Amino acid sequence: PLGTSERNISDERILLCGDAASLVDPFMGHGIDKAMWSGILAAEQIKKSFSNQRFDARYLKSYDQAVYKKLGPELKSSTRQMNTLIH
Repeated sequence: PLGTSERNISDERILLCGDAASLVDPFMGHGIDKAMWSGILAAEQIKKSFSNQRFDARYLKSYDQAVYKKLGPELKSSTRQMNTLIH
């Protein structure tokens, strides 16, 4: 899951969303809300990309940043909770 470490979820002409981006809550095991949010953020990035005719990996990296900003804290918290129960 994304909460365990930061991974690239975009590349040239590619944006991963939902399960493909490992956006699964490690504590609860669900991810539909994260999939929906990542889809919304991807749509926003796609609009910007078409407006600026930029589809390169460097430009799409802002999608990764938006996803980490929106979903990262919750996923990291869930990862900590899961690890607390395991150890």
